Amino acid sequence: MPVEYEGEFHHTAEYLYVPSTSDDADGKYAVFTTNRNDVGTEEIEPITNNYRRRWDIENQYKSIEEFLPKTSSTDYRVRFTNFVLCALLYNLWRLTDYLIKVAWDQPIRSSPVVGVKTFVRAIGDFLREVD
Repeated sequence: MPVEYEGEFHHTAEYLYVPSTSDDADGKYAVFTTNRNDVGTEEIEPITNNYRRRWDIENQYKSIEEFLPKTSSTDYRVRFTNFVLCALLYNLWRLTDYLIKVAWDQPIRSSPVVGVKTFVRAIGDFLREVD
């Protein structure tokens, strides 16, 4: 299907309609858009699985923002230090979640067992006790 931008041909797109995996879908379909031409029926499932995994990654990037401390500093050293701290806390949270799921025999890709706010609060309480 041709896609136009500002009245001119820009590129083509394929729309893939697949049964939704959502519990509340009630027989509805999920729609995926790809720039690949002539997608065969045998290719639809692998393509949509790739998109779903990509969506998981996007959501993980959004959740990392919860760990970023608020700053108005324009000093790159402060901002970089904040980012490194944020990345370390995020990875520690993911590792903790993974270990809990393995111990409780839960699916790895299920929702986090410990929420971000609970985890950060626990780390803050621990650091206050150590101080």
